[in-house]
Amino acid sequence: MRARISRRAQVCVAFLLPVGLVKMAPMWMGTGYVAPFEPGTTSAALVYSKPATPWTERQLAAAEHIRAILDESFERTPMANGTTTTDVVEAPIDEAQPLDVELSLILATETGVTALIGGLPYAVGDSIDGWRIEKIDVDKRVVTFRNEKHGDVSVARLPSSTDQP
Repeated sequence: MRARISRRAQVCVAFLLPVGLVKMAPMWMGTGYVAPFEPGTTSAALVYSKPATPWTERQLAAAEHIRAILDESFERTPMANGTTTTDVVEAPIDEAQPLDVELSLILATETGVTALIGGLPYAVGDSIDGWRIEKIDVDKRVVTFRNEKHGDVSVARLPSSTDQP
């Protein structure tokens, strides 16, 4: 128990001693700071009363610039000067139109596969109303389409013999 308390005390001292030295050093060296919001000071966080080394003209100009910025109000931005507001109009969403085709026949020959759609023959790679024929599957009796603009996929199936009257 005693070793544990002693270890905790060592850790606290090891942490607090350097922090205290750093915080108190400006005051001991005569370069302490004037707390903000005292009469004659600005709203800057710390205004040194006597710097350790004299400031250059560039540093003084930078400090004055920072004070000027801190004293400005943040209500308006430079972009708001002389501009007017505009209403945002949402653009219509260009969605893929659903594919409505009548697949009547799939024909496999020596030269390739053809699908009869709406009474016209089509092969793989042909397009109908923005939909490209990607695959004609004879075994599954389906034609797969891909929308050329949006990439959507649609499938048309041959009606089975039980579907027809």
